[in-house]
Amino acid sequence: MIRKATMLIAEAFDERDIKYVIREIGEETSVVDAGFSITCGPNARVLFASSDEENDVTVRITGLMQNIPPEKRTVMLEACNTINDKIRFLKFCIHDDDLIGEYDLPVETSDECLAECCVEMFIRTIQILHAEYHIFPESIYRETPKAKENTALKLLSAIQELKKNPVPVQDEQNDH
Repeated sequence: MIRKATMLIAEAFDERDIKYVIREIGEETSVVDAGFSITCGPNARVLFASSDEENDVTVRITGLMQNIPPEKRTVMLEACNTINDKIRFLKFCIHDDDLIGEYDLPVETSDECLAECCVEMFIRTIQILHAEYHIFPESIYRETPKAKENTALKLLSAIQELKKNPVPVQDEQNDH
């Protein structure tokens, strides 16, 4: 069933030439699904879901990062906190093993305001992710202090081993 809020959002997106598709999830929920490419990042999907005839639309941003390994969960949560402290409205979290963005519109949002709020959230989402997305992959791929320490220890060990067992170098004159 296509919900009233879904139709209001679709009309506003049509007026602004924002590309989207409407999907139904089960018998209760309809979704406006609009996507965009993040600079040097993935294709994000912004989902505006409505499950009743009220205007309490749930906004979820998916496609940011999937299958975050357990050993990287802490650094990803720190990255979420960094961005969440910096921005307003949209919040990032890890759901299951995926990085998502979240926002919820109040139930009491009027029909006249609902679509404009969703357009604004879509534009803000694009701006936020273009400016801040880099924090997420940087946190995943950055070496931790422990990993750097292990790398330094391995390097020192290799140098000590070379001192004990030097590799003989042939004289250039003997190579000819």
